[in-house]
Amino acid sequence: LTGSGSDLDIDVMARLAAQPRKLAYTFGAWLIPVVGLLGVTRARPREARALLYSWGAILVGFAFLDSGFNFLLKHHYFTYPAIAVGLGLVLEWLSEKNFASRVILALLVVSIVWMGSQEALTVARGGV
Repeated sequence: LTGSGSDLDIDVMARLAAQPRKLAYTFGAWLIPVVGLLGVTRARPREARALLYSWGAILVGFAFLDSGFNFLLKHHYFTYPAIAVGLGLVLEWLSEKNFASRVILALLVVSIVWMGSQEALTVARGGV
């Protein structure tokens, strides 16, 4: 962990404070993985929920480990499927509620599509 070139004076609090920015870089907004992880609680049966919890725990656990050294956000990419399932479960839950929740659902879907299309255009234009 402290091989050649390592900085022994790591500012852990600054690295933890950077987590929302890192999540936004990977997912488009820090709220997407948070809602996705919360949505995993709606998974059924219990075995599927346990699998998704453990899969999502990779994101949480490695985010804390990332405060000590750089993982280059690889753990974000590995958790895409679990986050997507959690988001889908939240969207399904919203669709079953009242009119106001369906309006929120529509706004969430539009915002996710908007973020994705903006990122796709940036990549297509050669941006980073």
